[in-house]
Amino acid sequence: MTPQKQTAQQSTPSRINSDNNDFAEYDYFYYLVENYPAGDTYFSKWDYAALTNQTRDGVRYYDSKRKKNIIHTLVPGRPFDAKSLNATNLTKVNIQRCQNGAIIDGTPYAFRRKVAHPTTNSELLQTLPVYQRVSLIQDSFKTCVEKWEKSVTAIWTDCDNIFLSSNDLALVNKMLKDVNEQIKTIEVKLNNVVMMIK
Repeated sequence: MTPQKQTAQQSTPSRINSDNNDFAEYDYFYYLVENYPAGDTYFSKWDYAALTNQTRDGVRYYDSKRKKNIIHTLVPGRPFDAKSLNATNLTKVNIQRCQNGAIIDGTPYAFRRKVAHPTTNSELLQTLPVYQRVSLIQDSFKTCVEKWEKSVTAIWTDCDNIFLSSNDLALVNKMLKDVNEQIKTIEVKLNNVVMMIK
């Protein structure tokens, strides 16, 4: 019995950098492979979670609906993607897990990490002249609005949501309009403050 337990433990592939990571997530399901020669290429985060340091087969393809290159592992008996009808330019790749990314066809690639947003020190902000404070707030507001518009476009405008009823979608659209109105109001207030200090 003892030798069998030892061999079972030895045959279990080791997992590197198992569950905790600080990789940036794209479209909720992907990590971005940095400096990949084929251009912007995304790796399924669920496939990465199951990946070990043992080499396995995968596939790289261009998803025409998402308009991006994607890498998936090939698991016997399971399709590599529910949207495989949109896949073109399929290429077989060998992949395995490594620290901070994946080894693809023998070359290690890192995944893009989350950007650490510096916290604004309110005391330091108060020491700046008024026009610089307003300028920083305008820049921060512009960044937030751009992120908001990108997420709305990606999640609600460019795709069909099969999980929400027409009533739910109507409510979501109403809330999106309300938020857009609030954004316009804040923008007007910021512009008024700028005009007042000039």
